[in-house]
Amino acid sequence: MRLQREGGWSTPLTLRGVGAPLPLDGTDLKLISVKINGNELKEGDYHVDARHLVVKSPPSGNFILENVTEILPQKNTSLEDRPDIMAKYTCRIEADKSLYPVLLSNGNLIEQGDLEGGKHFALWKDSFKKSCYLFALVAGQLESRDDTFTTCSGRKVALRIWTPPQDIPKTEHAMYSFKAAMKWDEEVSFYLFYIIIIFIVSLTC
Repeated sequence: MRLQREGGWSTPLTLRGVGAPLPLDGTDLKLISVKINGNELKEGDYHVDARHLVVKSPPSGNFILENVTEILPQKNTSLEDRPDIMAKYTCRIEADKSLYPVLLSNGNLIEQGDLEGGKHFALWKDSFKKSCYLFALVAGQLESRDDTFTTCSGRKVALRIWTPPQDIPKTEHAMYSFKAAMKWDEEVSFYLFYIIIIFIVSLTC
C-alpha cells in the first residue's frame, strides 16, 4: 500500500490467474488507474460499476495487479464488525518525506529508507491476526513521547505516543495512563502478558 500525494491509494497485489475474469469488490471508490505487471490497462480491458471492478482477461500464472483509487476516509463507515475474519498484515508505505516524515502502521517496523524524488518508505509487519477494522495507517508531521514498560517477565516494551508537535506537552498524563493500563492488564484484570516489542498510540485528528 503506497500513500499517494494526489490523494489516491495504490494497492499492489500478487495474484495467480486462472484464465477467468477477475472480480474485485468495492463501493464508494473512484478508480484512477489499473496496471498489470506495470502496464496500464485500457478501458476496454476492465469493467467498473458501483460495486465491482472486473478485469476481463487477466494473464495466467502469477502477476502483479495494481489499482489506484481515490477514497474519502472520513466517509468510510461501511466496515462490518467481523471478529471471526482475521488476517496478518504487512504494510509498505511510500510518501513524500517532507510532507509525511512519519509513517506508521500495525506491528513492528521491519525496514525503512529513502527513495528517489524526495520520497521515503517504511515497512511494517504485524504477526498477530486481527480484524480489518483494527488495521491502521498514519502518515504526517508528528513527534513522539517515548517511554518503556517492563513486563512481569522482565522484558521491556517500547512505548511511543505520536501526536502533532504542538500537542506533545499534553501527552504526559496520557503516557502515565498508558503504562497504568498495561500494568492493570498484566497484574489485576485479565492476566495478559505482553509479548510485543513496541506499542504505538497515535493521537491525531
